[in-house]
Amino acid sequence: MTAVAVMTQPLRAIYCAAYLHQIPESVPIRIITPDDRVMTSLDLPERAEFRRPLSKARSVPTSSISRSRLRQGVVRWARGGSTWGMRFDRAIRSTIWRLRYVDRLVALRDLRKSQLKSLFASHKAITDMLSEIQRDEEISQLIVFDVFDLPPVLAFGETHSIPVSVR
Repeated sequence: MTAVAVMTQPLRAIYCAAYLHQIPESVPIRIITPDDRVMTSLDLPERAEFRRPLSKARSVPTSSISRSRLRQGVVRWARGGSTWGMRFDRAIRSTIWRLRYVDRLVALRDLRKSQLKSLFASHKAITDMLSEIQRDEEISQLIVFDVFDLPPVLAFGETHSIPVSVR
């Protein structure tokens, strides 16, 4: 029987360490955390073992319309010295100023998509790590210290009939 603590957000590391000392000595402890450096500085039980979930999702920054190379080339050409070039340059600048809002909307939409994608990847990594631990040893208790980690742990706990504690 093993207790598994899931903590991907290191904000509550102190509370996690305090709670793990309350678990009986006979129960092995596995801590799922992507960054164990935060936890190693704390006073943890000697039987605690760290596991790192592997998540490959990264958010990709969107390129801004107002800083594109095409825009820079057109502006350089328009500033050639003629009055039409100056008017064209002014029209480009006003259009870019208006397009900035469209660009921000596109960037926000893409940011939300990438955040959602990385959230699903993080949840899948947690579920995979819990499955791996379950294959090796029987899990008796799942402990979550942040609501962010609750959905995948609850789903895993329900499918395997394991109690989930939120601390």
